[in-house]
Amino acid sequence: MKFEWDPEKDRINKKIHGISFSTAKFVFNDMVKETLRAGQKPTKKQLEEIWAAEKKPVTYSTLAPKLTDEELAQFKKVNAENRKKISCTIRISKKTLDWWKSLGEGYTGAMARTIEIARNYPEILREII
Repeated sequence: MKFEWDPEKDRINKKIHGISFSTAKFVFNDMVKETLRAGQKPTKKQLEEIWAAEKKPVTYSTLAPKLTDEELAQFKKVNAENRKKISCTIRISKKTLDWWKSLGEGYTGAMARTIEIARNYPEILREII
């Protein structure tokens, strides 16, 4: 996924919230999966910027207003039990396993996320089963 933003808005965001858009994209889990390859980590500078922003008070604006209790209630709570992972065994070719391993640390997590995403595309799964 490619991200684009207005440089002026990026400057304002960094001034108001203490974090640039290029670093903020690492905060969002779904974006991380698209932006980083398995095993790739944010740079030390990017992590320091995230940690520094974490310590600052929240600044609300017209671009980032404070949410009402009703708006907050619309967020779905994550059920930790549903996120629990279990081990399983799959049969794949050595060539395929070698490719996954070549992605580096975290390749098993990438495999698991790929399978999770595939659940959302039953029409594709029907074609390959």
